[in-house]
Amino acid sequence: MKNIKFTFGLLFLVFCGSLCAGLQLSSNGKTSYAIVVSNDATEAESFAAAELSAYLKRVTGADFRIVKDQTPVPSPAIHVGSTTLARKNGADGSRLDSEEWIVKQVGRDLILSGGRPRGVLYGIYDFLGKYAGCRWYDLLTEKVPSTPNLTLPDTVDIRKKPFIRSRAFYWVNAVRPEYSLWAVRNHLNSQIENSPRYGFRDGCGSPYFVHTYYQYSKDFPLECFSMNRDGKREKARDGSGPGQLCLTHPPTLKLCIEKLRSYIADDRKKAAERKAPFPWIYEFSSFDNSAVCWCPGCLAAKEKFGGESGLMLHFANQLADSIAEEYPDVAVRVNAYRTTMEPPKSPIKARKNVIVRVTALGVEFEGDKGRDVLRPLTAKQNQLYVQHLDGWKKVSARIGIWDYFRMFGQTFGAPASSIGTRAELFRKYHALGVECMFIEGEIYPGMTDHFLDLRNWLTGKLTVDPLADVSSLTDDFMNGFYGKAAPAMKDYLEYVEKRMKEEKDNLATRHPSKWAYLDDAFYRHAKNLMDKAEALVKNDPQELAHVRQERFLLESSMLNMVDSYPNNPLGLTKKELTDRVILGEQAFWEKYHGKAYWKANSRKHTEKYIAMLNRPPLPKEFQDKTVVSHLCWSDISTLQKTAVDDPDAAGGKALAVPVFNGLNPDTFHDRDFQYGVYAPTHNPKQLFNKTILKKDLPQDEKYHFHYLGRTAIPDPQTYLWLHWSWHLQPKLGHLYDPAELETKFDIYASLKFEGPAYVKESQKKNNVFLDRVIVVRVAK
Repeated sequence: MKNIKFTFGLLFLVFCGSLCAGLQLSSNGKTSYAIVVSNDATEAESFAAAELSAYLKRVTGADFRIVKDQTPVPSPAIHVGSTTLARKNGADGSRLDSEEWIVKQVGRDLILSGGRPRGVLYGIYDFLGKYAGCRWYDLLTEKVPSTPNLTLPDTVDIRKKPFIRSRAFYWVNAVRPEYSLWAVRNHLNSQIENSPRYGFRDGCGSPYFVHTYYQYSKDFPLECFSMNRDGKREKARDGSGPGQLCLTHPPTLKLCIEKLRSYIADDRKKAAERKAPFPWIYEFSSFDNSAVCWCPGCLAAKEKFGGESGLMLHFANQLADSIAEEYPDVAVRVNAYRTTMEPPKSPIKARKNVIVRVTALGVEFEGDKGRDVLRPLTAKQNQLYVQHLDGWKKVSARIGIWDYFRMFGQTFGAPASSIGTRAELFRKYHALGVECMFIEGEIYPGMTDHFLDLRNWLTGKLTVDPLADVSSLTDDFMNGFYGKAAPAMKDYLEYVEKRMKEEKDNLATRHPSKWAYLDDAFYRHAKNLMDKAEALVKNDPQELAHVRQERFLLESSMLNMVDSYPNNPLGLTKKELTDRVILGEQAFWEKYHGKAYWKANSRKHTEKYIAMLNRPPLPKEFQDKTVVSHLCWSDISTLQKTAVDDPDAAGGKALAVPVFNGLNPDTFHDRDFQYGVYAPTHNPKQLFNKTILKKDLPQDEKYHFHYLGRTAIPDPQTYLWLHWSWHLQPKLGHLYDPAELETKFDIYASLKFEGPAYVKESQKKNNVFLDRVIVVRVAK
């Protein structure tokens, strides 16, 4: 009897253990599980099932066959979508939000269900990440562990959805096909391929997602446009203006309402034909400039509604009211941007179907009113941004964000990182209840951030869960992306962020050669860490490439500032440094834009570095002067790419001034040669504006240095403009130093004028060429 009792007790414990233990999806590379897909599965849900089967095969080695939800339904099974089992157990996708998902254990079966159009897809990737250890770190790097015996925890019961509803991240300028798949796997739902396979794009409705005044007003009468201080109205030519709309001229509202209703109706017809979701945001935002309307009506309305932003919101409320009854699911979105950045100083509130998207430009554009995107929100440079965020939340229950994840205004990238600011930033956005987020973070070789791929991967995670542990996520990425080199790369990231704190001024408004922390010691220590990291992964080509991508930015910054480091802290000759940077440039373009792109465009991307290596010597007349800047064609910005081969030019190349942007070729070169120095955030902005009369130009059609004038550099964005078209724009901001605002500089430009517009009886085509700009510090 005792033996019988013991045996029964043992069997009972085994039975209980089988109930309590987690589901074993595979054993020794074999599985008894099938994947059951709902009979009415969408293309996205069928794709999700295929992704689940493929990755479980790679993880476990087992074949997870896909079957329809038909009798007899196999068991055990993983149910994808709203199968019969899912509907019976509280996981009916039709009752879930569009991107919500459920992962749930029912007996020996597992349910992965979600709303439409993207809930199931996101649930699959969440499951593969959480329980199978899969990661998609960048466009080309994924982590798929080998786990022949895959067992789930004792209890699996997840219900989740992204916190931020619309999540757009613009960072790959020439999108590779891999980008959309990477974005979907990391739960980003906009700026992707608008394909049913991915559940379509969470797109903004027509006409566009920003600066839509132009599309609205192309056929508006002149009276609908803003009045300038002189009492004249001017019709906008493109998305930059000029001017704005006149929001108090009665026909403006009527016409905008008609356009908005037409956009919504047309979009819904097209979406229905594709079986796509209807757009839920319609953008109504200003021309991209700082103009305002000075008509009596608008001045009175601004007084009444508390400023430029109050007028904007009053108009948006009327637009929103006009569609609220027929389209209760649609929101009108406006931008708090530049002249409307400050919340209204009046009791006006946004309607419940209005979203205010806060768009704070950086200090490089707005001076003290701007934001330093590389600093934490608690930094003094960002206090005004926080005040504006909090102020707008009091005005509008619904908030959107247009954020910048990169600096602008610099001509090359330098060691800096914003990784350490992410946790605080997204916690703030969580507190605000942000509904839509557009992140602008374009990448260019040598112009990107350190740890770009970590930045991007974290963004996907934090737009879904803004309260996620950034430290743990960073460790996850570092270990998976750099392998054995992870400790050295973590040390490097920590070192960059620690040293950045030494620079008290705005990073975006100072040339990197003047950043306090980028000294010889920084580059020597960074080199040692990179050497260590490379040695640790020398036998793993992918992880070695990851390390070298960070080294590329380090070395390209040195190449751009090599004259500022006479002690050569990296220990490389200029030729060695140039060769290494060109290889890094190639790897960068091939990774983010593809090998075909690099093959077709390699010359234009490498000649600037070769130009740095072969920079011509200073002319004799400048060798006894205090030359602080010697700019050649490769250093100078233009409105269009117009570098041309010219054997007469210093270095063999020059920048031309062709007829562009639809300007009249018959009159383009009629004027005398104008030039000036412009400081965007200074008052006055135009530091000087001068003219060289045609009668005073050299008539030999050769290069000559012209003394342009003397100026201070009061603004980090200061630049010289040449020709009335402003086509040539040599930047002078690298000479800006807040401690030496009174210092004066003499500016010289090497110019050649050709053609009968400039040289009598010339047989050549009219053009102006620039090959060099030299800046001399004036002795005090």
